[in-house]
Amino acid sequence: MLFIQPAYFVLLAIVLVGYWTQRNVSHRKLWLLAASYVFYSWWDWRLTGLLLLSTAIDHQCALGIGRLPQGHPRRKRLVLVSILGNLAILGTFKYFDFFVQSLVDSAALIGFEADPWLLAIVLPPGISFYTFQSMAYTIDVYDGRVKARRSLLDVALFVAFFPQLVAGPILRAKQFMPQLDRRHRLADVPISAAALLFVIGFWKKAVFADSLALFTDPVWASPELYDRPTLLFAAWVFHIQLFCDFSGYSDMAIASAALLGFRVPRNFAAPLLAHNLTEFWRRWNITLMQWFRDYVYLRLPVRFRYINIVFTAVLIGLWHGAAWTFALFGLVQGLGLAALAALRRSRLHLRVPYVAGVILTGAFLSLANCFFRAESIDDSAYILSALAGVVPAGAQSLGAEAWAALALLVIFYLSWTALRVPWRLSRLRAGTAAAVSGVLLALACAAMPPNYQPFVYFQF
Repeated sequence: MLFIQPAYFVLLAIVLVGYWTQRNVSHRKLWLLAASYVFYSWWDWRLTGLLLLSTAIDHQCALGIGRLPQGHPRRKRLVLVSILGNLAILGTFKYFDFFVQSLVDSAALIGFEADPWLLAIVLPPGISFYTFQSMAYTIDVYDGRVKARRSLLDVALFVAFFPQLVAGPILRAKQFMPQLDRRHRLADVPISAAALLFVIGFWKKAVFADSLALFTDPVWASPELYDRPTLLFAAWVFHIQLFCDFSGYSDMAIASAALLGFRVPRNFAAPLLAHNLTEFWRRWNITLMQWFRDYVYLRLPVRFRYINIVFTAVLIGLWHGAAWTFALFGLVQGLGLAALAALRRSRLHLRVPYVAGVILTGAFLSLANCFFRAESIDDSAYILSALAGVVPAGAQSLGAEAWAALALLVIFYLSWTALRVPWRLSRLRAGTAAAVSGVLLALACAAMPPNYQPFVYFQF
């Protein structure tokens, strides 16, 4: 079920009516949990078993840790059960076939032939998000950041909360759990701001991202057919398309949660205007980057600073997908971040004008995204080689309408940000905000492409 489909609007309306007509906090939790499982089972009801399994593992491990005093050896064993249990679920469904096939391919290079034994199972939507979120709860209990919850209902709702279940933002227990204890009042809900944020996210995804995909998808499918300007266009536009797609989802997730009285952390802070690579990753997919910072990077030996940066970035790349293209994407990002960190610590640090920094950062990310978006390493290598003039490019090119669409979108984004349009819209009175939201939603439905496109991050 996609946020831009009519089915989600119906589900959200039913959930809102049922939630706000309940006065009992426990009944509200049960209602939201049921809605969350209905939402997730829309893809395949059998996949809800994995949600239940992650929830049960971390609920029991956190309870056991909470009952034991600090320093007790069994606490470490329980947190390891949680970590290994969640990683086993994630590894089985997402990485098993990838690593088995990689081993078989490697063996073939040295003369050993073997038939791979593959599971060939479907990848559950959002499994990388909710396993990380669930596992972090147990780690936070172990570290003393939060107290273990006795209520299985609370933990289950924390793991399965439907607005952000499939693609984040990733919640922390200390952010979300206290909100479960309050009986939210409809009078305190910023309905106007939430509705407008949802419509803005709808526009980003359904109109901007999906329209840009009409131009770029054919190029990525057959890059050898297109000339250099078109390959460059596809690389740069995918950077913008991915932002519109993912931040659009996050906007709609945050807005849906807000309509239920819950606050979900933001996941983007104008990353396309970042003036260097470090700044970009502080503004992009914020909750995931903070997760890797807190639970991976900061737990590595400090003396290996630059190796830690590259290692963490490669893990982030592989988190996105079980393919060597994603590992290379992470490696390129890690090397760039490590080089930038080393430059800052040296006397060779150069001051780059802000606009030049934004352009250079965008160019670097666009080229790196060739690994992220390309169908294979061969395709990504061909695109980069063709752009560098090492190999000949094709002859086909996109029409002027593609470049016009990109120019209009860039102008719109810059003016939208500079004029602080979202903030101004959020200040409108309720009646005016409702009318503006309705008009914008109607225009988006008229302008969006006819076929629904899944969110890019649903595959992770």
